[in-house]
Amino acid sequence: MDLSADFNSFQKTVTDALLASTRTAGQIASEDLSFHRSSSRSFSSALDAKNVRLLQLTNRLLQVAASASTSDVSAPQLEDVDSVEDNWRGVVDVVDDLLEKADRCLDEFTGVIKQLSPKKDGEDVGQAPKQTATKPNRYLTKVMKKPQEEFESKVNNFEEGPWKPLLKSKPHAKVSLEESLVENESGFDHPYAPEIADYSYPQATYKFADAITFTPPQESEAIFVDTEEGVNEMLEELQQADVIAVDLEHHDAHSYVGLVSLMQISTRGKDWIVDTLRPWRERLQVLNEVFTDPKILKVFHGSTMDMIWLQRDLGLYVVGLFDTYHAACALNFPKKSLKYLLERFAQFDAQKMYQMSDWRIRPLPAELLDYARSDTHYLLYVFDQVRNMLIEESTNDNNLVDYVLEQSKKEALQKYERPVYDRDRGLGPVGWFGPISKRSVKFTNEQFAVYRALHEWRDMEARNADEGVGTILSINALFNVADAMPTTTHALLAAASPISRAVRDSLKDLVDLIKRAKEDSKNQPAYWQIMQEIDTILGPTRKSRKPWEREKQNKDVLADTNGNVETVNVMGTTAASATTSTLWGPTIHSADLLVKQNWKNLVMQETMARIIPMPTAAQVISMITPPTLTQLSIPASTSAPPTPITTNGTDSKPSTPEVFTIRELKRQEKENRKSATAAEENISLDPKEITKSERKALREQERAQREQKKKQKGQESSPATEFFDYKTAPSILHPPQADEPTRNHKQSPTNPKKRPFDPYLKSLDTKKGAKRLHGEGGGKSFTFKK
Repeated sequence: MDLSADFNSFQKTVTDALLASTRTAGQIASEDLSFHRSSSRSFSSALDAKNVRLLQLTNRLLQVAASASTSDVSAPQLEDVDSVEDNWRGVVDVVDDLLEKADRCLDEFTGVIKQLSPKKDGEDVGQAPKQTATKPNRYLTKVMKKPQEEFESKVNNFEEGPWKPLLKSKPHAKVSLEESLVENESGFDHPYAPEIADYSYPQATYKFADAITFTPPQESEAIFVDTEEGVNEMLEELQQADVIAVDLEHHDAHSYVGLVSLMQISTRGKDWIVDTLRPWRERLQVLNEVFTDPKILKVFHGSTMDMIWLQRDLGLYVVGLFDTYHAACALNFPKKSLKYLLERFAQFDAQKMYQMSDWRIRPLPAELLDYARSDTHYLLYVFDQVRNMLIEESTNDNNLVDYVLEQSKKEALQKYERPVYDRDRGLGPVGWFGPISKRSVKFTNEQFAVYRALHEWRDMEARNADEGVGTILSINALFNVADAMPTTTHALLAAASPISRAVRDSLKDLVDLIKRAKEDSKNQPAYWQIMQEIDTILGPTRKSRKPWEREKQNKDVLADTNGNVETVNVMGTTAASATTSTLWGPTIHSADLLVKQNWKNLVMQETMARIIPMPTAAQVISMITPPTLTQLSIPASTSAPPTPITTNGTDSKPSTPEVFTIRELKRQEKENRKSATAAEENISLDPKEITKSERKALREQERAQREQKKKQKGQESSPATEFFDYKTAPSILHPPQADEPTRNHKQSPTNPKKRPFDPYLKSLDTKKGAKRLHGEGGGKSFTFKK
């Protein structure tokens, strides 16, 4: 069949066959195959034969797809049904690579991918064409052969000792290379530190000048440099410029320390895209002829990490840096990103969705090439604009240009240091303290031990495989596993989602690691103690949420009050509460409710606190402590107390209602009576000053007062009430014989004789009884059984 002539019919035939096969497979999977196997031997044999046939076809398809791939993807060998699950990641890699290739070919065929957007009629030359993101990023992390394996300098992630700069020569030096590369106690100093510190920026940086309009992208030239000859030609042209723009693209998903994958350099009229993944990448140090030239101004945006990456991977240093990020900060722009500056000054909408692409892809797709080029193509025009704004808004006391240049020097003076793993304190860029300080977590000692053990395992695995730590085990999965502490492989798979290949290959080892960590936690310092020690080392200037301080505060309060009060954290609020209630007895310990930070327990505790009127901690302590206790040490609030508002010379009290109990009010009245009596008799109530005889006299006086009050109440009471005498009262059932008055006869006032009581008189007032409303009819009855 000629596919070029009749592709539509071929596509329809293939699609129909795939749909029918998929539908049949779904129907078969919904049946009870185990039952049919056991009921028919012939069916079981036929099913096994089909399985073998499908596995053979699958292996052949995977081999064909892997052979057609441009990346280093190998097809897994599927021997049985279990091997499909074990090698599922390899199957996904092959299919994913095949789909990406097909998608790229279709885009090239249909003309979606173009090198440069053509100029539209009537479009302003001074403005960049507007772009809109119509498709998601299709160039995320790929499976390919690692380019670092081909580098002339092999990667060693376990190398110890201070990192030595890669410099082979030092152009434009004030201090020789030999004097700059001297090791001291802190390692090697920045080799260009003297040149950067003494650098004086060109006078043009302080002068107002009209911004030079950028050349439209379709009219300028973009050159991809991937050879040493191309680097030398680019170097000759760069040396003729007075200002250049530089930017980098970095990849760290499949490298432990990361890779500078691309470098963009632009002048006023030309753009270069430099491939920094070539095996001879360290020979790019020849660019120091331009990067350290004091006559050439280098413009970056957000150069903090760029300075580190240039030193670490390429041995490049920058003298004469101007960072437009600090210019945006000095001018108080609402946003400081490069995307915002490009939109504001160049009217260009940068497609930042490509920022997280896999920049190791070669050949570089057109979308990524255009995105990388745009980062520096418009940057020099942005520099002209912000420089003029800095000059206009500067004053004699506040020179904004000097501020930006000083901050740019600090960025250029940064020094790369080799990442060293600190197991005990977790400090450093790869330590365990960084992630935990950014989250509000409250680990138990066991959970904390599991977290540290897993973090160390992740770091060692990433160093061995030269992979990013997030590729080995994501940070969210790390916290989930530490919180769950699974002791079975199934529980670990549920907690460590998404599952990486490293985790799947080490399930049993990880389960054993978790068990050992839980056991070792019994002999290790507490979680809050380690965190407090780290805070002491870092100092009070570190800004982060520290839940371990609340845990230590809880223990301090418990120690100060001899176990009579504890601190409870409910809904993010820390307060002191009593452990003993005068009405309900011992209360529920808050630690029992907050062990696992379960939100249901928090809601229940909050509800109980609102329903049951519990006394405050101070009231309970005052009732259960001995008389010598005059003051309770409770941690003071961090906020200052409110200042009372005075009116007409008197203090006005807040109108909020006070919480009290009946028993507390009685005790307060008793104390007031004691104070009044003591004031009359001049007796001191201080437990330290009162004597035994005075205390006895006070009790006798109180007893006499109570007796006197009882007598006064008895004298003031009303006369005694005459009680009914049943013995002398006439009989009700057998009244005395007398002239009985007729029914309904009302006694006249002149006849004082009372009618005897008749209990049946009321029932005789009616003539007839009440009629029955409904007659009883026949029907069924039912006896209910309990």
